Amino acid sequence: SQPKPHPPQVCTLNAYLYTTITCHQRPPDPTAASTTVILSLMTFVRGAYILTDVTRHKSKYGM
Repeated sequence: SQPKPHPPQVCTLNAYLYTTITCHQRPPDPTAASTTVILSLMTFVRGAYILTDVTRHKSKYGM
């Protein structure tokens, strides 16, 4: 069997990011590219915030 360097979620995430980036890079439009980066960052920050919020609630309620 072949060695698996990453868990499937990482591969899926990488594929998703790769597809998103390559799709958005097709039109040579700098504003579209920067908007995509900003949106990606905002999504990432929101996800990280939700994650820390959940962790905080878990420790608060002893779950």
